[in-house]
Amino acid sequence: MAASTVAIEQEDTRATRPLGEQLGAAALAVAAANAVTLVVIAALAASRADGHAVSPAAVIGIVVGVAMALGGLRWADALYSGADDIHQARAVLTCAPGCNGEPMSDPWKATALWRGVVVAALTTGLWAGAAAGLVAVILDQGRAPVLVLAATLVGTTAIATAVVDVVGRHRGAHGTRAPAVTDTIATPLRRRAWKEIAVPLGVSQFAVNAAAAWLLFHDYHGIDGPHALTGAVATADLPVVAIIVAVYFGMTATKWGRVDARLGRVALDDPAAQAIDRRTPIGAQGLVYLTVATVLAGNVFAWFVPGRPSLLVVALVRGLFAAVATTVAAGAGFVRGAVNA
Repeated sequence: MAASTVAIEQEDTRATRPLGEQLGAAALAVAAANAVTLVVIAALAASRADGHAVSPAAVIGIVVGVAMALGGLRWADALYSGADDIHQARAVLTCAPGCNGEPMSDPWKATALWRGVVVAALTTGLWAGAAAGLVAVILDQGRAPVLVLAATLVGTTAIATAVVDVVGRHRGAHGTRAPAVTDTIATPLRRRAWKEIAVPLGVSQFAVNAAAAWLLFHDYHGIDGPHALTGAVATADLPVVAIIVAVYFGMTATKWGRVDARLGRVALDDPAAQAIDRRTPIGAQGLVYLTVATVLAGNVFAWFVPGRPSLLVVALVRGLFAAVATTVAAGAGFVRGAVNA
């Protein structure tokens, strides 16, 4: 069962194509997937706002925050996806070794990886903020309905993340043969998985989900009524957050661990305990158990939320819960991907 699960995950029947074609196809897929996500975010934000419309200031805040969150994470995943495209024979490099596309330094080194995430987040945030500011001026103190917010998000963030994906995949694909990467010293698996990958991802998701709490509940108040901010309302969707976070980051980090292992960037801390029989790799069922445990943990976090919490308390609790869930899912997923590879 475990072996068949991993085989299905890693099998790819698409024909190998030049890197340029793969970059274009991947960018379109990323833009389309993000467009759907952004429409959902816009609908959710408008549904929680007074009159189902958001203020100009909220438009700017939502667009900039969402763009930074998606743009930063896209850079890291694009680096790994570019290398994975080469390893899985979805794409082939058409330039000669030593071409200008090869990075001069290791882009997966912890400091370089997360510095790139910050740069991508700031760049997409500035781009989206400029467009959102123009929309706010056009609104002229009016409130934006869901269609305006969705169009602003899609027209800025979907395009920006597609550009980030192209640049990141290009760098990651060429990094698979760059001397700066192939000659790097392997990092112990536990340190790489938890300290360099899982913890930074957890910190980023604390910020993202704390900000998302403002998006969801900024028009709520302490007065009884349909928009009363209560502990039950603030924590009702924690199981959904748990499932999304555990599944997404568990699967994403599995790919990252597989790529790092194939690049020779990680080494087993204890080969006798960590090495596995390649005929029976670690399956995805562990992710199911982790998701269930995360859902149950959400009930524990909900217990600490008072009946009438402030928006700050809601943001801290939801951010901390997402951070813990992300850290555990990413760390476990990375180890699984690296060990299997």
